[in-house]
Amino acid sequence: MVASKHPPKVTGLILASALLAAASPGVVAQSDRDAGEEPKSVDLEETVDVRLVLMDTVVLDANGRTVPGLRLSDFEIIVDQERIPIDTLDAACPGGAMAAPRGVRSPKHRAKLPAPDSGRKIVLALDYLHLHQLERVQVLEQAVKMVRYGLTDKDEVMIAALNGGLRIEQPFTSNAATLAKTLKRMEYDITLWKPSFVHLTEASFFDGMQVLLDVLGAVPGNKAMVLFSNNPGSTESYDLKFARLAASSSIARCSIYPVHAAGLIAQRPG
Repeated sequence: MVASKHPPKVTGLILASALLAAASPGVVAQSDRDAGEEPKSVDLEETVDVRLVLMDTVVLDANGRTVPGLRLSDFEIIVDQERIPIDTLDAACPGGAMAAPRGVRSPKHRAKLPAPDSGRKIVLALDYLHLHQLERVQVLEQAVKMVRYGLTDKDEVMIAALNGGLRIEQPFTSNAATLAKTLKRMEYDITLWKPSFVHLTEASFFDGMQVLLDVLGAVPGNKAMVLFSNNPGSTESYDLKFARLAASSSIARCSIYPVHAAGLIAQRPG
C-alpha cells in the first residue's frame, strides 16, 4: 500500500438552492414560494485539501507470484503527467508468495506452515443473516479446522458474528485451543440458532460490516477478513454501500475475502 500526502486539490461548487433546502424548515420554504421569491444564489465555492490518499497495489512477476523486497524507490505516481511524491510504503507480504498448496487426505498430514517474521491478523466473520442452519454447521466445522491446522504460532484470529448487528465472539488471540472452543460454543449458542434472521433490506448487514471495519481500524497493522456468507435474497442495487465498505476496508487496512458458504456442502451427483 502506497500513500501520498500531495494529491491534487479537489474543488466543488455548492448550489445555493441545495443549501437553502437543507437549512430551511418546510414551513419557511412554503412561505417563500407563496411570496413568489426566488432562491438567492451566493455562488459559494469550497476548496478541500486531501491530506492522504491510500492506493493498494499488487506487484506480480511473470509467473503470477508476488514480488518481495520492494522499496519506496521502486514506485512512482503520475497524475496528469505530473509526478506526485510518495510519503510511505507498507509491504503486506515482505516474504513473497509461498508455493501452491497440495491437497491431502487429512489436515493432520499437512506440512507445517513456515513461521513468518510477523504474524497475520485474521478475522473470521460469519454472516448469519444469509446463512441457512445447515450452512452454519458447515462453516463452523471448517473454521475449527482452519484454526487448528491452518495457523502459525504468530497468527492472531478474531471471530465475529453478523446477525443484524455485530457480535465479537472472540477478540484477537493466537491460542488455537481458545479459538476452537469459541467456535464450538457458537455451534450450541441458541441465540445464533434462530430459524432465520428476517430482514426486509440489507441495511443491517452493511451497518454490521461498517462497525466491524471501524473496530478493525483501531487495530494496528494489516488485517484479512474471511467472510462466510451466501447469496442475499434482495435484488436491489447496493453499489453505493459496497463502495463505502471498500473505502472503509482500505482505511482499516483490511482485505475482505468472501466465501460462498453453499460451496462448503458436498453435493452428490444427480
